[in-house]
Amino acid sequence: MKKIDYHLHSSFSEDCSIEMKEMVEGAIKNGVNILCFTEHKDFDYPHEEFTFHLDNEAYTNRFLELKDIYKRDITLYRGVEMGLQKHVLTDIDKFVKAGAYDFVIGSQHCVDNKELYYKTYFQGKTMKEIFRGYYDELLYNITNFNDFNVVGHLDLIRRYSDEAVAYNFHEVMDNVEVILRKLISDGKGIEVNAGGFFYPTAMTNPHPNILKLYKELGGEIITYGSDAHVPQKIGANYEKTMDILKDAGFKYISWFEGRKVEFEKIK
Repeated sequence: MKKIDYHLHSSFSEDCSIEMKEMVEGAIKNGVNILCFTEHKDFDYPHEEFTFHLDNEAYTNRFLELKDIYKRDITLYRGVEMGLQKHVLTDIDKFVKAGAYDFVIGSQHCVDNKELYYKTYFQGKTMKEIFRGYYDELLYNITNFNDFNVVGHLDLIRRYSDEAVAYNFHEVMDNVEVILRKLISDGKGIEVNAGGFFYPTAMTNPHPNILKLYKELGGEIITYGSDAHVPQKIGANYEKTMDILKDAGFKYISWFEGRKVEFEKIK
C-alpha cells in the first residue's frame, strides 16, 4: 500500500518555519510515496500574530522546482488549506479558482470571526453552544462555497480544549449528520487528520464515531493528513489511522490530482 499524506505545511505557511525542501526530504525518509502540500490561506484571520497570507507565485515556483528534483523519490502535488469564514467566501472562491491547485481543503479555524486556537471563540459559551455554533457556521460555509475537495479536521474544537475532549459531543451529532449528508450529496469528502494524536484528543480529528457515521451515510471520499509542520510528523501514525478507517468500514483512502479523486486500497 502506498503511503499518502494530503495535509502538511512548509515555511510558505505563516505558522511553519521549515523550508519546503526539508519537508520533502523528511517525507521521503518517513516512507511517504505521495505527498500534497496544503499551505495555509486565511482571509481576515482575527489575530494580530498571523495574517496567513500565501504568496502563491513563490509557492508554485518552489514546488515545481522540488517536484522535478525529487521526481524519482516521491510524487508531489500542490494544494491549499483554505480557512473558511462566512464573510469572506467570495474572496476564497476567487483565490481558489486562480490557484490551479491539485487539492483544496476547506477548514474552519474561526467562528464569528473569532479564532479557535487561542480560544477567543470559547469565551462566555457552554460546550454545547460552542459546538453548535461551530457546526452551524460550517454548514453555512459549505452551502455557500463548494470549490473544495474535503473538509479538514471536522471536530477541530476537540483539539484545543480539555473540556471539549471530555464533552459528550453526541449531543450535537444531529448537526454533524446534516453536514455529512450535505458533503456526500455534493460529491465532497472529509479528511482524517492524524494531527490530533499530538494534542489532548490523542485521537484523530474527527473522532472515529464521526468517521463511522460518514461511512454509514454512504461517504467514500476520505483523505489522510498528518497536518505536519515539522518533518518528523509527516505520515505520523499512518498505520494506526488506517486501522481506525478499516474499523469504520473504509476499504480505500483517497487522494487527488488536478482536483480529481483517486483511490488507494487500504491493506
